Amino acid sequence: MPLDPSAFNQYREFMGEDADAFIADIVQTFMTSAPKALEDMKALIAAGKRTEFVRAAHTLKSNSATVGANDLRQLCETMERQGHTLDSAALESMLAQAVREYQQAERELKDWLAK
Repeated sequence: MPLDPSAFNQYREFMGEDADAFIADIVQTFMTSAPKALEDMKALIAAGKRTEFVRAAHTLKSNSATVGANDLRQLCETMERQGHTLDSAALESMLAQAVREYQQAERELKDWLAK
């Protein structure tokens, strides 16, 4: 399952009825920032900027975990760990998979927002 809605439970426990508006803001921010991060990561691979790529993978990993996009989080974790050692083609392949995982998570997050 690309999206784990239980990721939002901690906010609900802490914030009560105010949580849904806060979660909606987090989700909207994620859906704005993640596509840009993925594009930036593609450019970083092409430019050979591995340290920056690893840093971007780390950030996207954390943001994905926040919204429960666990499959995307796992891919980002792998790219973060192996970003300095894998060749560009392997990173590009993982990044293409990350884009697909993001698209699936985005669909599910939009459905969640529509509720």
